[in-house]
Amino acid sequence: MFYSEFLLDCMAELRKIATPTNIKVESILRSMLFTMPDRRMLEASIDIESWELTAEKKAILLEKKESIRFHHSLKELYLSPFSRYFETALCLKLLESPLPTMMAAIQKISSNILLVLNDYHHYLADTELALFLDRLSKQHFVPGRLSFKPTIADVILILTENKSSNFYHIMNIHLLFADICLRNLKSYPNWMHVPRVDSSVVGHVYQTKDAVCAFMNEYLYQSKMFDDRGRIFKVRDKYKAPVDTHLNQNNAFSSQQGIVLEYNEDLPLADHIWRQDRFYTDPDYASPYVMTTLTRGLPYVAGPSGLMTLLLPLAMLVGQLDSSDDLFYYILSCCVYMVSGGLHSFYETLMTAEDKLKVFSLNGVRFIVDGDWQQTVGEFLRLFHDDVNFSDVLENAYDDLLLYNARIKLRESLSLLNPNEFVLILSDDELFKLMQKLASVSFFL
Repeated sequence: MFYSEFLLDCMAELRKIATPTNIKVESILRSMLFTMPDRRMLEASIDIESWELTAEKKAILLEKKESIRFHHSLKELYLSPFSRYFETALCLKLLESPLPTMMAAIQKISSNILLVLNDYHHYLADTELALFLDRLSKQHFVPGRLSFKPTIADVILILTENKSSNFYHIMNIHLLFADICLRNLKSYPNWMHVPRVDSSVVGHVYQTKDAVCAFMNEYLYQSKMFDDRGRIFKVRDKYKAPVDTHLNQNNAFSSQQGIVLEYNEDLPLADHIWRQDRFYTDPDYASPYVMTTLTRGLPYVAGPSGLMTLLLPLAMLVGQLDSSDDLFYYILSCCVYMVSGGLHSFYETLMTAEDKLKVFSLNGVRFIVDGDWQQTVGEFLRLFHDDVNFSDVLENAYDDLLLYNARIKLRESLSLLNPNEFVLILSDDELFKLMQKLASVSFFL
């Protein structure tokens, strides 16, 4: 994910102190490998063959390196916090201040939703409209529910104003409109079609309920990727949301945002609670999906995102996003919604878009569905390289990760080394500044 010269300097010190009897070497290497969300970059940089050691010492270190490289347990990989923390930090910054380009893409979809809601008698039965409005204040499974039961005029106002401060509310309206209304319209506009996808659906006009449901439920949700989501549900029978809590991992409801697995005082709390998949599910380590995801350096939260089979058709059928940039910014908005909401990782959100709709590969993006973090999330984020606003947010998220590194893991690594070689009395802030100076923090190397 990024190259840290500071960590490599630590490795240079390891060369000086390594001996066949030094039992700390393996734990130091293991700790340092875990400081990298994509460990492979650091693994590739540990060129033990070039170290000036005796053949015996070199053989011992090579053996230790290989054992570390290939024998992290799946549970250790699942619990590793760094990619989770980075994705959380990035999405929380974008949640706090959504990019203008994100809000513009969202508004294009909202504008066409408004065409339906402003003429709802023509498009929606009373039962569907009532259910839609009711769930906007009672939906506890995703973030963004309203604190009051809205009227149709309230919903129209929220979508029309398109305030960034209402990001959660707008995305929840989009989701419920797709889930309840889009599946059940009494008639469908003649402009409703799917642009830029493979030959089996491109150019098809979706003017009936059966056609829309087939696209959403069969073409997308019946993808083979949903056969194995690697989920073990921890609290199947506890659906009722508690009233007075901000963090309740026992029944999976929380208001703390992000996909980290533990309470973190640095992370913000929303003004309401919802059920979060990071607390609701555990990984099934016997699942091929879980095994391949974790060994590729990708965080596991809840498997491929089924919610994206609602939001993507909304973007394409209703939003008619005829610009790939608009579509990509809306997908980024979906990632912010999912990650900050504790529902899915970037990868779990993005893979749904590529698996059947090919929205990346058909637009020249080198997105590899079965790739590692850099080949998936990194390639997606590269799309926004020229957006100055996004680049600033990205750099700030990296700073947060470096500071988290300094507090949690790097200090632990340094404490294992010869204290005469390192000044361990540095404050977190001083250590952070040193890391900032020495580390190259860019996706775009």
